[in-house]
Amino acid sequence: CPSGYKSHSGICYKAFNTKKTFLQASKACYADGGTLAMPRDAATNAFIKSLKDDVDPSGFFWFGLVDQHQENEWVWIDGRPLGSFSDWKPGEPNNAGDEDFAEYFPTQWNDVSG
Repeated sequence: CPSGYKSHSGICYKAFNTKKTFLQASKACYADGGTLAMPRDAATNAFIKSLKDDVDPSGFFWFGLVDQHQENEWVWIDGRPLGSFSDWKPGEPNNAGDEDFAEYFPTQWNDVSG
């Protein structure tokens, strides 16, 4: 992995501590040669949370899950469906105020506007 990145299951990850919109964060990852993280299973989710917590344990961090094309149909940014694993906070996703993007808030998933 490049400097500043950590490997998990053959994929390189990095948590950035710079406030951005979902689109800005996605573009920043793309410019760095990657995408927003897609925690499709419990082990990857725990790894990503540990990276996030190393940067800011109480902070909010984007990851690559959206329902902007079809409400309440969550898909990863690579187009694959959510699947069987999720880590939503109790009562989430709730689409309060047209929320189409997912974030860690701060330790579980929350839907939020971008």
